[in-house]
Amino acid sequence: MKYNEINTWLEQELKKLDISPTNYQKAVDRYTSVGNMLESKLRDEYKIDSHVYAQGSFMIGTVVKPYGKDKEYDVDLVCECDLTKNEISAKDLKKMIGHIIQKDGTYGKMISDDEGRRTWTINYAEDNELSFHIDIQPSIPKDDSQYEKAIFTTTKHKENSKLYSWDNGNPLGFKDWFDEINADSYNEVAPLQRKNIFESDTFYASIDDIPKQLVVTKLQRLVQVLKRHRDIRFENHKYKEDKPNSMIITILATKVFEDSNPNLSLIELLKSFSDKLSTNLDLLKRTKEDVNGLLIDRISGKFRIDNPRVEENLAERWNDGDNNKMKAFFDWIDWVSHDVQKIANITSLMEYENKSFDTIIKEYAQNKINNISSENTNNPKDLLNNPKPWKENV
Repeated sequence: MKYNEINTWLEQELKKLDISPTNYQKAVDRYTSVGNMLESKLRDEYKIDSHVYAQGSFMIGTVVKPYGKDKEYDVDLVCECDLTKNEISAKDLKKMIGHIIQKDGTYGKMISDDEGRRTWTINYAEDNELSFHIDIQPSIPKDDSQYEKAIFTTTKHKENSKLYSWDNGNPLGFKDWFDEINADSYNEVAPLQRKNIFESDTFYASIDDIPKQLVVTKLQRLVQVLKRHRDIRFENHKYKEDKPNSMIITILATKVFEDSNPNLSLIELLKSFSDKLSTNLDLLKRTKEDVNGLLIDRISGKFRIDNPRVEENLAERWNDGDNNKMKAFFDWIDWVSHDVQKIANITSLMEYENKSFDTIIKEYAQNKINNISSENTNNPKDLLNNPKPWKENV
């Protein structure tokens, strides 16, 4: 079967992952209300200027319909306060934002009892099949960064809940980076998609009112399908809590897309992603030497995936003692390669008649032969440092 037929089927399947315009706008309205409340109370009660804005998938248009037992959409907000580290500690900033939410007549009833390590969470009840929570991340501007719009975020230590520290972030700068790479693809598909949304949904008064985030490009589809594949593959896996995070997936997918022929179809982009990551990881496995300049590096013995818009190593936790996050990622790339190859080799869509993308990937996951790596690998350090006997030369 030709790629264009497979790609048409895949594109139709992935449209099922999109949030509806109505539910998207409901989420936006609600997180805007939360932001207005925080900005108002910080200004009126604490004399602090602030800016609350979305980050993550709702900001860059890669929202994926929740999968499995977790039926909630996750909306991420940043509450950036116009303060410096000399004026407030990470702990005091985190507690201040939490106190404001807890004392609010509306949101105080909706905030989670447990404080998150990085965020405060507001939970919404299901409303017309829309169930979601809002994670609010306190932050201040990062005044010592080479990158514009960088911020410091607060983190409560996992080992000692009384200790808080500042971490680096730059969601607005990241959005600029993503949008720049996505621009040509967006400009190509936006007119038709916006027209179709307007004609099929009377929610918006005009085409101009349709948010940019509801237009889905090949890059955004690539990110969506990889996130969905991850969720299915790790649903009942022992490394479920260590599955690849969305930020890593988005960065790697965007870098692959940036270096690819713009005329590639989605299935071809998936093959390119799996091929490049498989080659990268195979090199890391086959040599003890440092690897630099690839999608994933190893420098001074430590894995690195750099955030393109702030001083942050997103693979830092791969270097933890148990290496579970590293092992989970290596397994996932093996699964992506296997599953993409099987889909690309479909000879007739009749064999997948009445089967969704989710069902197909779940069936692949049930093949035990394709899931043995986590159960039977050597020590992760041996896996990385011992060359395979049939590939002794790098």
